[in-house]
Amino acid sequence: HNGLIYIPAYFYGVGLLQGDSLVKCRDNLMDAWFITYASCTCFWMPFMWANFAFVAPTRRVQAMASANLVWSVAIDYLAHRREQLDVQ
Repeated sequence: HNGLIYIPAYFYGVGLLQGDSLVKCRDNLMDAWFITYASCTCFWMPFMWANFAFVAPTRRVQAMASANLVWSVAIDYLAHRREQLDVQ
């Protein structure tokens, strides 16, 4: 579901909320899909393993919330890094 639903939904949702056209949303998705998918997999797979292997059951929700905050910043950076390069 990550590559086919979550990542496209993020790029289209954020793009449309920022006033981008559907074509620009698609172009942004096509440019950043692979790096976003790879980053998501490389971030969440080890985190989930560590969360269930080392974190106490009573603290797993807090650990997940903290990781989600970090991931939200990371995916936002990945989605907008092209714009930063265009400005420079």
